[in-house]
Amino acid sequence: CLSSISGATTTSPIPLKPGSTLRTTIGIFVARVTGRHKLLGRTVPRIRVVGRVPLGTARKGRNTFRWNGKVNGRTLKAGTYLLTFRALRGDAVTELSGSIRFKVARSGKITNVRRER
Repeated sequence: CLSSISGATTTSPIPLKPGSTLRTTIGIFVARVTGRHKLLGRTVPRIRVVGRVPLGTARKGRNTFRWNGKVNGRTLKAGTYLLTFRALRGDAVTELSGSIRFKVARSGKITNVRRER
């Protein structure tokens, strides 16, 4: 997913390409990075929840979803964000991906896409 997100803009659909090991419902969780703090001796990002976005049903293997860059009907403002894929079964989260950190510029362009540890 990293290369497909990089260079995209929030004004046009952003291609997301998660992989799945079984048929499930996929969604993303978006959080804004507001700083950093120490947790158990490690520096981790301080985050504020922006919202959840349901993407739809994923089949086994590589899937492609188009996300319009909006969360709760609003376009993301300039800043740094974390995006995490979630596999759902009903209302329960069954699996989480690693987070993807990216920046949204004032122009709406997405830059500095990298995997968060």
